[in-house]
Amino acid sequence: MKLDNEIQIEVTEDVYAPSDDTLLLLSAIHPKQGQSILEIGTGSGIIALHCAKSGCKVTAADISEKALECARDNAQLNNMNIEFIQSDLFSNVQEKYDMIIFNPPYLSGKDAEILAVNDKRQLIGGEEGHEISVKFMEQAIQHLLENGCIYLLTSTETSDKVIKKARQLFLVDKIVEQRMFFEVLAVWELRLDKN
Repeated sequence: MKLDNEIQIEVTEDVYAPSDDTLLLLSAIHPKQGQSILEIGTGSGIIALHCAKSGCKVTAADISEKALECARDNAQLNNMNIEFIQSDLFSNVQEKYDMIIFNPPYLSGKDAEILAVNDKRQLIGGEEGHEISVKFMEQAIQHLLENGCIYLLTSTETSDKVIKKARQLFLVDKIVEQRMFFEVLAVWELRLDKN
């Protein structure tokens, strides 16, 4: 799969393939050369590769060893240098970054019944769907440089609770949104409030 003229991606069976949410997130981020960037839940690695292509120092984390193997293979396929960390959110992350990117799972536990077993970790964001995003934000604040920003994707499935929590912790701006069949996806930029 080619998402632009230069980045080639191959996805294995147990790894979340780039989809509309991935492409929306890619359209919202504009990495600048030299920035330090962390992607949580890298999956196939497409967003990390996009950032590395822009001349950034990129770290890609995922809880799944299969996702990390896929992302490593894609980095090698594209001859890009990325650091990979197996981590449950920030459990194995030590550094602070200019930019942190997360395309979280956001379906609720009640949606789990209709999903294949392999899809549950990739798509279920907790019993109500927002829990992983909230936990991410609570931890991310410790890993963001003073002038840094976070890009977080939400769905109307869970966005009210996620953005309510985001506004308690950060300055929040909606960057872009897109209506899909049964939901509206949005990308939010979160920054530290310096006041």
